[in-house]
This record gives sequence, C-alpha cells and structure tokens, in this order.
Amino acid sequence: MLSLSPSFARLVIVAALARYAAAATDYLIVGGGTAGLVLAERLTEDPNVNVLVIEAGGDGLGNVDISDISRVGAAWGTDIDWQFPTEPLTYANNRQLTPSPRGKVLGLVALVFLLHTLR
Repeated sequence: MLSLSPSFARLVIVAALARYAAAATDYLIVGGGTAGLVLAERLTEDPNVNVLVIEAGGDGLGNVDISDISRVGAAWGTDIDWQFPTEPLTYANNRQLTPSPRGKVLGLVALVFLLHTLR
C-alpha cells in the first residue's frame, strides 16, 4: 500500500483543487474577509457564475475568542490574527504598533467590530 506523508498529501490535494478551480471557476477571490465575502455573494447572484474564495485561515467555528461576546479582543495575538506590525507612525513618535490586528479567519475583523458594537 502506498503511504504519503501528510505534507505531500496536502500538496496533492491543493494541486487537484487548483486544477478543478481553474476549470470550474469564473472568479477567484483571494481573502475571505468582509469585502471578499460580499463580492462573492454579489457575483453569485447570477446562477451561471461560479466563484471560489480562498482564505488562509479557517472558519473560526467553535473558537470562543470569536463567539463569546465577553471575550472581545481576545483573538488578537493568537493563531487567527496575522500579527502584522504597522509602519512607523508619525503621530505616535514613529512607534510601530505590534501587532496591528488583522484577522486570519473568515470575516473575523467585521465580526470583532460587530462584537465591540454589541458590547
């Protein structure tokens, strides 16, 4: 029986998905944030259009740092945050803010802003 390493198996799956996506997709959207998901939804209003959304993160389902309103902000600095530093900020003594929160999960930034609003 042929045995594949997990990383090679993932590579094979990604290559197969890429071939399928190229053949069956009219639009490819990179990033499942608010803008990407809204654009995908609008494009698919036409039933003849196929859209593929690629997101580096997961869906965030079951993550209490996202779903529990009392934990607003707890997701920042975790594996669902890109943790990018800002450029030096002129009006902050040229300091860099680290991390500058950017979600790495479907729609995270919009969800966090919603939770701030609800809180």
